Amino acid sequence: MVMKFVWAEFSRRYWPARDDNSRLRVASERALTAFCVLAGLAGSAISIMNLEYFQEFPLLIGNSFAISLVCLGAPLLINGYNAFNTRALIVG
Repeated sequence: MVMKFVWAEFSRRYWPARDDNSRLRVASERALTAFCVLAGLAGSAISIMNLEYFQEFPLLIGNSFAISLVCLGAPLLINGYNAFNTRALIVG
């Protein structure tokens, strides 16, 4: 009986109902989250590799860091703060 309750709670929380378009919404949120995290990490890595040219191109490298931070912060806007940890774990 307890296992049935646990499974029902798990299904309700992580696998939305089929009657509306919530499955598509959740899938698109996960895809956007994965894209934003990967773009933010790649942009940060490229910016770090170009730090040696900071004296010559400070605006360009500063903007690339800013865009990377926006990409890393975008999942908070996409998913909302409450469910971010759970969805980030699922995507990871």
